[in-house]
Amino acid sequence: PFLPDMRAIGDFAHEQVSAIAARQPMAFFGHSMGAWVALGAAQRAQQLGDHGPVHLFASAARPPHLGIQRNLLALDPDAFVRDLERLGGVPPELAADRAALELFLPALRADLAIIESFKPPLGALIDAPVTALRAAGDEITFEDAGAWRDTTRGAFDLQTLPGGHFYLMEHPDLACAVIRRALREAPAPA
Repeated sequence: PFLPDMRAIGDFAHEQVSAIAARQPMAFFGHSMGAWVALGAAQRAQQLGDHGPVHLFASAARPPHLGIQRNLLALDPDAFVRDLERLGGVPPELAADRAALELFLPALRADLAIIESFKPPLGALIDAPVTALRAAGDEITFEDAGAWRDTTRGAFDLQTLPGGHFYLMEHPDLACAVIRRALREAPAPA
């Protein structure tokens, strides 16, 4: 069964890494909805006294306290698939194969139902630096990505990379370079 809400997903993600987080510092990375999951896992790790995150990388997302920009679930099924294709989230081969697409859509709709209804107040701040990554061709604006600054007591950096919402598939080397540089420049954990 799908997890029922964003907090449960963040807690689940933390559970998956908790054995490691209890022993050593970790960086968290999340893309799109995954950025919200990464923030939730990082907040949970810090709350439980694990080695808190050494860095949070939030990619292609507005922070949760801003909510999402638009509602895809309200679209009729064909418009829904077209919008997903436009964002680069559904390869054309999958969109053309309706039977295969029908296997994929329930999980995607469950994720969207969660994020479209989730707009919490600003949550617990993390003590780690946050780097927001956005793509120049994405709908996530510079201002939207800049609001990740409000999630941390630590340093904040904002990087704009070429590409669209799924820039990671187009330019994984650029995203990795940003991450490596941020981790290299981070102070040694206590």
